[in-house]
Amino acid sequence: MRNRRVYALLVITLVIMCLITTSIVHAETTDVATSIIKSLQEIFEKTSNTIVYSMNTTLQMIANVLVKVSEVLSIALTIIGLFLWFSRISPYTGRRLLISAVLLFVFAYVLKHVHI
Repeated sequence: MRNRRVYALLVITLVIMCLITTSIVHAETTDVATSIIKSLQEIFEKTSNTIVYSMNTTLQMIANVLVKVSEVLSIALTIIGLFLWFSRISPYTGRRLLISAVLLFVFAYVLKHVHI
């Protein structure tokens, strides 16, 4: 991870140095400053776009995992709740598990149909 940071810093430094030298050769001092600012803005814009895209992708993956886990858990809670309720082993716990399963399934359904 540290090597990537050092490499990225070296690449950015080289790009800025190249931009400065080409700007000095081909333009006046004020044009150099504006070209440096424009190039830095482009670099920051590309970097921020990449970060936003990766965050959106990560959030989408997390949402998909939550939906799958919620669906599986709601099915398991339903089966256990029905067994406990109808076998009269623990009807109150069974009923609570069924209510929890329904709420969890509704949560999974809503999360599945919400677009991040």
